[in-house]
Amino acid sequence: MMSSESGSPERAYQKYAWLIPFVLAILLSLGMAFMLVWGTDPGVFESDTGVAWSEFSSAYPTVATYLILDERLLAAGLLGFGAYTAVVTYLKYRKGERWAWYTLWFFPGMLALLAALFYLHDQGGTGTWYVGLATIAVLGMLLPVRKFFRKQ
Repeated sequence: MMSSESGSPERAYQKYAWLIPFVLAILLSLGMAFMLVWGTDPGVFESDTGVAWSEFSSAYPTVATYLILDERLLAAGLLGFGAYTAVVTYLKYRKGERWAWYTLWFFPGMLALLAALFYLHDQGGTGTWYVGLATIAVLGMLLPVRKFFRKQ
């Protein structure tokens, strides 16, 4: 397929690189939807704190309620962020609109921020996953860069 503006053929990696941030955004959205509906495993709380969730929630019911609310609010926010990223990627980034390229840099930035927060709170395993996801997202942003910045 010929690119209309540059006259040179569009390479497959340029044409399909939009799938990288799109798939990552869909996976983020699905993961957060799962977390929003079912929450996290109480065993995670126990492994992080050394206290069983049932013991903590009975001793501090108000704090436990706020922890659940915070978890669900975070999941809802990241679900919305993932959905927004998927929509912009599919409708505009895929077509080569420059504003979408600039806007979508927020996605790997947010993944990197999440990684940093996990590392700061001694959750290196989860932080490493987010570093990997951010790296893959950056790759998805850089592969089609010529599509967005053609020579006039």
